[in-house]
Amino acid sequence: MNIEQGLVCDQVLQRRASGTAAATLTGLTTATGDVVVTVFDLGVPLSGWHQRVVGTAANGRFSATIDGIPAGGPYNGELRIGDDAVTVNDIFVGDVWLLAGQSNMEGVGLLANAGEPSPLARALFMNGQWGVAKDPLHVTLDSLDKAHNPIEYPPLAVERMRRLQTAAGVGPGVFFGKEMAQKTGVPQGLLCTAHGGTSMLDWSPDKKHLGGDSYYGSMLRVVQATGQPVAGVLWYQGENETGSAEDVAAYTARMTTFVAAVRADLGQPRLPFIIAQLGRYFALGVDHRGWNSIQSQQYKLQETIENLTCVATVDLPLEDVIHISSHGCARLGARFARVADRVVLGNVSEPPPPSFVSAVHVPGDHRSMVVDVTFDHVVGGLQAVGEPQGFALVDADMNVYSLVYKTTLSGSTARLECAVKENAGAYRLMYGAGLAPTCTITDSRGFSLPVFGPVTITPSEAMGDYACDWLVSGLTPAVGSIDEQEYPNLAELSLAPRHVAGPFVSMIGEWKSATGRAFFVATVDVPEDMDVRLRFGYDGPFRLWLDGAAVHTDVNGTNPIIIDEHTVPVSLTRGAHEITCAMDFTTGFAWGFVLRIDRTDLSAEQIAAGGYVMPAWNS
Repeated sequence: MNIEQGLVCDQVLQRRASGTAAATLTGLTTATGDVVVTVFDLGVPLSGWHQRVVGTAANGRFSATIDGIPAGGPYNGELRIGDDAVTVNDIFVGDVWLLAGQSNMEGVGLLANAGEPSPLARALFMNGQWGVAKDPLHVTLDSLDKAHNPIEYPPLAVERMRRLQTAAGVGPGVFFGKEMAQKTGVPQGLLCTAHGGTSMLDWSPDKKHLGGDSYYGSMLRVVQATGQPVAGVLWYQGENETGSAEDVAAYTARMTTFVAAVRADLGQPRLPFIIAQLGRYFALGVDHRGWNSIQSQQYKLQETIENLTCVATVDLPLEDVIHISSHGCARLGARFARVADRVVLGNVSEPPPPSFVSAVHVPGDHRSMVVDVTFDHVVGGLQAVGEPQGFALVDADMNVYSLVYKTTLSGSTARLECAVKENAGAYRLMYGAGLAPTCTITDSRGFSLPVFGPVTITPSEAMGDYACDWLVSGLTPAVGSIDEQEYPNLAELSLAPRHVAGPFVSMIGEWKSATGRAFFVATVDVPEDMDVRLRFGYDGPFRLWLDGAAVHTDVNGTNPIIIDEHTVPVSLTRGAHEITCAMDFTTGFAWGFVLRIDRTDLSAEQIAAGGYVMPAWNS
């Protein structure tokens, strides 16, 4: 007997939900009649698997279906038709994974730091042979397909290339297989199809008709040669898409098409995909915008492609300017395994990787802009070795500004303190901005925060602009305490217009060391009836009137000024309203004040959505 297709030595068969696997075999024989099989475990026939009839033979050929082999192994299977027999040794039943993409899946980590192989992690290598999974998994020189091995290299070139692969070749695959074997207790099979330097166009399903002359066709051939379904796809690719504006713009559509085609061609419409997000790249003269765009698109694919999960790599150490090191691949393999455990094997106690929820401006007495960034699926709280780093602000042109000077981690939230006072829409937030950011934040499982953004920093309050246009009096004698000051006759004050750059209405430049009382008048237009708060701070004795009625007085106002220290809730009707302030300047100890208005009658949803109207100061 000669088995042509369906089962080979060392192969891992994909278990089904029942925990068993099936294999359909075809081949040649000189015998006729029933095909019987005996499956041995450690030399003893499995219960129910002694000379079981599994097929027939006639006209020099046989076909058989071995159905119901339990998870485990290694098993030895003996097929027999009368006196004609063949034995297949070391058959395993567990989970089979398709590994594809470019160099970071192929593996460039140093072999000196490779992990120890596990007898339960097996691989179908590029030479078409199954064996214990060990690095390098992807030896393109051994490939049976021209896509990976397009020309017949001279012997000296082959020797040189093989010497290189004795130094480097560690990827995440072996670590993943070992981790999954440990988690499940059953064998794991890795189908090796990755190739460095390849693009989405190289992997295009449109090239399927080329068979092994294309990467897509070669990948399909490898899977189909096993005669088995696969548990899932591990995909690490995207570096080659970052340099061209056309490729960047087309990435999401190309990935969507690729995933749909793989699922259709393998007959597995819900086949899980676990993809690696691009990590870091150290290079001069390379625009980071394309790189960050691909990272952002990879993260967002989870929202549009069912049963696809993205795993971050931005925190992992590198072996060179772009490739994950062996130690980094070990961590990535563990991350892949955690996702596979949940998505493929149904371990609901394993949450997905951390994901961004919101970035909200924190109001209050802050010397700088404070933002709370909240995440979901954070196990054990956010943490970092050393200083938490990775957040940055970007402008509309994706220029990166390192303005986040302090990050405080608490549970699922990172509080950022930024070296700007007010955002006012000028900046958006990113994690992992640029080509080679320093990103140190993970959860307790070791999952990095993903590269995401740019995202809008959501205001938590409907905050208006500072009042910067005033009519200002000269200094007048401070007659009596400021709490005794009546609403002034504005016509007698000789008011002059004054514009300040904001937010501080400061007169120290003119009135330094002076003593007296000054008056300030501003008008505000209210487009509709609304509830608001007057928000202000000052550093000297202060009194404020709204439409001629005193609403706040502080005879003890003093340095330092605290923005928004005081608030007065009021209801404003549609139309113009006047705000008048009096302030005592006490020989240089008082400098000025700040004032703005926020709306208090809007819901959080309305504030987040924007589009509402606010009071507008008249210039």
